[in-house]
Amino acid sequence: MSIVVNQPRILVNELPTTQQQNGHLINFNLSLLGEAVIQFSHTLELFDYASYLIADMRSKGNNTFANERYMAWGYIAARNGALTIYDFGRFAETARNRLHDCPDIESRTDLKLIKAAFKQFETKFPRWVAVRHSASHVGDINLTTRAQGEHLSSTRYTGSGIDIGPGNLISGNLEDRVYTAAWKGETHTYELSAASLEVLRSVADSVYRAFDAQTGVHYWP
Repeated sequence: MSIVVNQPRILVNELPTTQQQNGHLINFNLSLLGEAVIQFSHTLELFDYASYLIADMRSKGNNTFANERYMAWGYIAARNGALTIYDFGRFAETARNRLHDCPDIESRTDLKLIKAAFKQFETKFPRWVAVRHSASHVGDINLTTRAQGEHLSSTRYTGSGIDIGPGNLISGNLEDRVYTAAWKGETHTYELSAASLEVLRSVADSVYRAFDAQTGVHYWP
């Protein structure tokens, strides 16, 4: 899948001096938003490649090698995907939230389109913050038995190859394309798939179109 990213560029030097610093911050986060889409695309490619190699090795009867190396590649991709979705959300949030400090930009931005984009993002990734925290704090979660206790599942969870009762710790389980992890007693998942990539691309597209009034150009073909 080809991802073309060329975000709108706000002419910061034409803004009042008091708005220029935040104008630069908006520009930077719009750029990072597109880069996150590309990052997720490459992460998905790594996962798909690892999955192909696992299937190929198993078809040749070499399960040990497949389990040790290529499954690790898939897990690396799954964790990176969780972090990338989080970064994407933060970049979009910053671009949106700093509009309040740049009324000259805000007045020419389609705020309804940005709101719709966030709704689409959070519908697909409702626990994007918790998934990232679990993926990036495995060491902290397992630092002590007390720390583990804070993240034990509070209810029975069934799904994505898991059937586990309350009081257990789910720490980065990967089944097919679904990454599952517990954070603060709740179980959270996300899917590393082409469908997830398309949502990120669509959300970025909407955010970029919301800023089109800055330049009059739509950059996503």
